[in-house]
Order: sequence, then C-alpha cells, then structure tokens
Amino acid sequence: MSFEKRLEQIRFILNKLSRQPLRWTPLVKASIQVCGSAPRIYYILKFLERKAFVTHESLEGKLYWKITEKGKTLLRAISE
Repeated sequence: MSFEKRLEQIRFILNKLSRQPLRWTPLVKASIQVCGSAPRIYYILKFLERKAFVTHESLEGKLYWKITEKGKTLLRAISE
C-alpha cells in the first residue's frame, strides 16, 4: 500500500473522531469505503492508539474511540 493511501486513511479516521467519539460499528460503517475492510480499520486504530493519537475508552459504560490532543495536532499537520 502506498504511503499516500495510508495517510489518506489515517486522515479520514482522525477527521471522523475529531467530530465526536465513535463506537466500533459506526466507525467501520463510516470508514469502510476509504479503508477497505474492518481488519484494516482495526489495524490503523491500533497503530494510532500505540502512538497516542487516539484512545479507546469507556463512556457511559460503552467503549468508544476518541481522538487525543496529539491526534488533533497530527490531523492539522496532515490536512494542510
């Protein structure tokens, strides 16, 4: 996969999460066209989580993916 395609996928996911925290299923439904498959989306999210650009946390008893301040900084940098 090309660097540009991977960057596009990361930008898309971070952009979605910058609007609001999302649970797994809505995030997959929103991202499947750009990222291709649920396993690919999971791989990207785990990479972003390891690098502290997103977190996976419980809100109101349910698990959500959420962008961090570091992730917002990255999104601004790759969106210019």
